[in-house]
Amino acid sequence: MAYLALARKWRPQTFEDFIGQSHIQTALQHALERKNIHHAYLFTGTRGVGKTSVARLFAKALSCMDGISATPCNRCQHCQSITQGQFLDLIEIDAASKTKIEDTRELLNQVSYPPSLGRYKIYLIDEVHMLSTHSFNALLKTLEEPPEKTIFLLATTDPEKLPTTIQSRCLQLHLHHVDTKQIAQHLGNILKKEQIQYSEDGLLLLAKAAQGSIRDALSLLEQALALSPHDSDQNIQTLSQEHVTHMLGTMPDKDIQSLLIDICEQNIEDVQNKVDGLLQHNYNFKAIIDQILSYLYHTNQNLIFNPNDAKEISLPISHQQCHVYIQLTLKARQELDQYPYHHMGFTMLIMRMLSLKLNASNLQSIITQQVAELEPKPHHRAPDILTKREKKTPQATPNTTPAATAPSSVHDWEGLITSIPIKGLAKSLITQCTLESNWNDHSWSILIPITQQSLLTTATKSSIEKAITQMLPHIQKIQFKTTEKKTKTIPRTIAATETTKTKPPLNLEQDTLLKSIQSTLKAEIEH
Repeated sequence: MAYLALARKWRPQTFEDFIGQSHIQTALQHALERKNIHHAYLFTGTRGVGKTSVARLFAKALSCMDGISATPCNRCQHCQSITQGQFLDLIEIDAASKTKIEDTRELLNQVSYPPSLGRYKIYLIDEVHMLSTHSFNALLKTLEEPPEKTIFLLATTDPEKLPTTIQSRCLQLHLHHVDTKQIAQHLGNILKKEQIQYSEDGLLLLAKAAQGSIRDALSLLEQALALSPHDSDQNIQTLSQEHVTHMLGTMPDKDIQSLLIDICEQNIEDVQNKVDGLLQHNYNFKAIIDQILSYLYHTNQNLIFNPNDAKEISLPISHQQCHVYIQLTLKARQELDQYPYHHMGFTMLIMRMLSLKLNASNLQSIITQQVAELEPKPHHRAPDILTKREKKTPQATPNTTPAATAPSSVHDWEGLITSIPIKGLAKSLITQCTLESNWNDHSWSILIPITQQSLLTTATKSSIEKAITQMLPHIQKIQFKTTEKKTKTIPRTIAATETTKTKPPLNLEQDTLLKSIQSTLKAEIEH
């Protein structure tokens, strides 16, 4: 038989084989036992926690020839076909490669056909969040009311990208991250079945590096086994912690503890020797910084919650100093990719930790500085900015808009319109309006002819309101009303006044053209 990767070889075949997903196991087993089968399930969770595996197992439980059961037999033709990926009524679709609407329409055209062999026709759509918007819209009606004997199983790592209309039509089951100890125990059980000796500390390191993913843990285990020594028959002898740390590029916990103790005790020469030793090897400095952060976190936890338990406290450090080191480590982790080489960021972290040592002389100054940074700073420059803006306001010139007239110099509507500091459409509109309210009222109603209603936009309204309230501070509210009645407008008065001011009276006797006509026709001008 061809070699199978550990993640495929040890894929769960029963609900009891699942690790750390007891809530999913219980919910599906109860549904199967009670025959309460929903038409659409949505499995969510991070990578490698078993979304596709639990969907396949659920399909196997629905299709087993012994009947719908929470414990499929794994011996009948249907169960074996599903295990081998050859069952006709289990259609697996990779949404990442079939995102177009044409692919979804092809799927929907086949939904109406009944199952060929099993009880249900089951569609397993993996990474469903990759479908296009049009594909989701086409799927809505069928997902809400699918044909009889049709079940949809959807799996995704990013449920936030799914439309709420899709989520509301499915029974959603979320798979959690798996606990580190459960992963290590699972890896140990697999190695026992594979008849490979192992170190429990090495498995724990692999489980931590997997970050809650069973598939990642199995992939890392397979990589570590490839680096482990083999005997003459090419059988793996043992999986040790040393091989695991070498593969991950990390340090043993005892070395992390030794480095942090030297930093706390200010043993600069010993720290330098340890750092130089690390630089000579191909370590993963990002992983080492994570190790330091994790070690400081657990130390700080013990300092605060178990201060009297000396066995749990492994560093000669106060919880205040531990907080400082944690902040420095977090900052170094964020800045690590900004350095040309990762070892430079790691070395800078060590130097900062050696430099920032709290003591009685500098503790008060550091606290004072931190408190000062937290206090809100007054905005001292705001008056200066306003003053500069006022100074930069251009003075009135013949071509500029006149300044707002003082309230005491405007006593009627005509005077207001004549001196109001606006122009353009707003000026054209206000000259067509009349004041319905009394002059001394705090709330004004301004009438606009219905023929000029199109000029009343948000911009012209805001411009008029701003100009009037600046000239007459007692006006608190301005309301515009349209009217079909003819209003007493004053554009003609303004035009006549401006014409009188700008154009001199016409002197017919001085007109040369008129004189020429008069001499030719021998006519006289009558006044």
